[in-house]
Amino acid sequence: MIVPLKKITLICLDRDRTSTIEALRNLGVAHLVPVHAPDEPDLDTLHNRLADCDKALTILRTITPANGTSNPMDPLACINRVLEQSRILGEQAESLAALQADAATARPFGAFNPEVIQSLTAHGLAIHAYRIPDGPPPPVPAGCVTTRLPDSGPEPIMVLVGPSATVLDLPEVPLPRKNVVELEAACRDLEKQMEQSRQNLAELAAMQARLNDWREKGREQERLLSAQAGMGRNEHLAWLQGFVPEDTVPVVHDAARTHGWGLRVEDPADGDRIPTLIRLPRWVRPIQSLFGLIRIFPGYREADVSASFLVFLTLFAAMIMGDAGYGILFLALSLWLGRKFKGRAPREPFILLNIFSIATIVWGILSGVYFGLEQAPFGLGALRVDWLTDNRNVMGLCMFLGAIHLTLAHGWSALRLFPSPQAVAQGGWIAITWTMFFIARLMLLQTPFPTWFIPVSLLGLLAVLVFMTPWSKIKTEWIQHVMLPLTLMSGFGDILSYLRLFALGVASVELAGVFNKIVADLDGNILVRVIAGALILLLGHGLNAILGAMSVFVHGIRLNALEFSMHMGLEWSGTPFTPFARSDQQDRT
Repeated sequence: MIVPLKKITLICLDRDRTSTIEALRNLGVAHLVPVHAPDEPDLDTLHNRLADCDKALTILRTITPANGTSNPMDPLACINRVLEQSRILGEQAESLAALQADAATARPFGAFNPEVIQSLTAHGLAIHAYRIPDGPPPPVPAGCVTTRLPDSGPEPIMVLVGPSATVLDLPEVPLPRKNVVELEAACRDLEKQMEQSRQNLAELAAMQARLNDWREKGREQERLLSAQAGMGRNEHLAWLQGFVPEDTVPVVHDAARTHGWGLRVEDPADGDRIPTLIRLPRWVRPIQSLFGLIRIFPGYREADVSASFLVFLTLFAAMIMGDAGYGILFLALSLWLGRKFKGRAPREPFILLNIFSIATIVWGILSGVYFGLEQAPFGLGALRVDWLTDNRNVMGLCMFLGAIHLTLAHGWSALRLFPSPQAVAQGGWIAITWTMFFIARLMLLQTPFPTWFIPVSLLGLLAVLVFMTPWSKIKTEWIQHVMLPLTLMSGFGDILSYLRLFALGVASVELAGVFNKIVADLDGNILVRVIAGALILLLGHGLNAILGAMSVFVHGIRLNALEFSMHMGLEWSGTPFTPFARSDQQDRT
C-alpha cells in the first residue's frame, strides 16, 4: 500500500536552525525537500572526504591486514596515507612494466654498453640491429661487419656496424638505452620498493573498522549539514519543507509545540516532488528486494502492484525453469546462502529465491520434468498432470495467463479512474484484450473464435473510441485516435509475448535432455565414462540452470514491468521516501 503523505512547512528562529534540525532528525519521520540547492563549503568538504574514505576502504578490502598490527592513526590521516600509497604503488607498477619491457629488449644484446654507440659515432661509424626473416640472409655491404645475437628468438637479430649512411631494407630493432644488467638491477630494486608499499598498505588495513565507523558518523553529519544548508532563511527566521506519513502528523504537531516551531500541514500539490512510501504485508515484502535491484519504484499517485508482481512473477519463474530437479537445487542453494549470511544480509532476497524455487518444484512435479529425464524417477510420474505434457495446451495456457494478466491491469486502472468516463474505456480495453486472445488462439491453435464474443468485441472497440480521451482534451490528444490501429496491433503482440513462457520452458527441458543423451551415448572404459559423464552433467545442467535463472530475470520481469505496466499506465516514476533520521532509525517509518 502506498502510504498517504502530508506536506509540512516548519518555521523556526534562525539561531535555532541547528537544534531544530537535530530535533527533527530525532523524530525520524520527515522526508525533507531542500527549499533551495544547498551551498555550504563545509558540506562540500565533508562530501569529498567521504568519497575519499570510500576509495580508501575499497583499496583496503583487497588487502590482508598485517599480523599483529594496531594502527591508532587519525582516520583522515589514514585515508590520505592509503590513497598516497595506492598512487605510489600504481606508479611503481607502471615503472616496473616499462623497465621489464626495456630489459626484454636489451636481453639478446647481453652486456652491451650503450656508450659504444657514442664511440663509434665519433669515428664516423654507426650501429644498427635488424630482425632477419625466414630465408637466406641479405648480403653484407662493403665496409660493414655483422654478427648474429644468440637466443634472440625465431627471427634472429643481426647487428651491423659500418659507415653511418649504411641502411638495410630489413625490420630495424631499437638498440637498448641501458645495459641489461643495470635494467634487471633496477627491476629488483623497484620490486623491493613495491613490496614495502604493499607492507605499508597491509599495516593500514588494520584501520578498516575504524574507517567504517568514521564513515557512518560522517554520513550522519553530511545529512545534518545538507538539511541545514537546504533551509530557507532571512534575517530572523529559517524554514524547511518536507513530507510526513499522514499517521505521524500528530507526532510532528507535538514536537512543534514542544520546540516552539511554526508548522503548516497541507495536502501535496500536483507540482510537488512527492516521494513514495510503501508499507507491504509481510508475505509481499520479499519482492521489494527485486525492486531495489532493478531500481524501479511507483510514483506517489500510481498504484502499488507489489502483490500482483510477486504472484505472477512466481508463476512465470516456475514455468520458465520448468524442472523440479533444478528447483530442488536452487532451494538448497538459497537455504545454504540464507544460513551462511544470516545476520549479515537482508533475509528478503533469500525468501524470494525460496518462493521461486518451491514454485518451480511444484510446476516440475505437475509437468513431470526432473533434470530433463525421459522417465520420472522414484515413481513420481504418478503425480504428473498429463494435460501439461501437450504443447498445444501449454501454449493456450500461456496466452490465457497473458489475457488474465492484462485484464487485471485494465481492471485496476478502471477502479482508479472511476467514476470518470475513462473507466469505461478501460472496460473496452478488457474486451479488446480477450478479442486478441481469441484471435491468437485461432491463428496458432486453430481453435474457433467464439461467435458470442463478437458483439462484446465491437462494444469494447466503441467504448475505447468514445471514452479513451476526455472530450476537453480532444483537440490536443486526437493523435491517440489516429494511432489506435497500431495500439490494437501492439495489444495482439502483447498476448503473443506471453508465449515466451512456453518457448523458454521447452528450450530448458530439451537442452537438459541433450546433455543426458550425450552422457548415455558415451563409449569406452567405465571409469572414463563415469568421470566424463559426471563432468558433462555438472557443466551442462549447471549452464542450463544458469540460463533459466537469467531468463526469469529478463523475461519474467519484462512481462510485469513492461507489458503489464504499459497496459496499466504505470510509469515507475517514483522516488523512495527517505526519512531524515539517524541511521538506526531508517527502517522505523
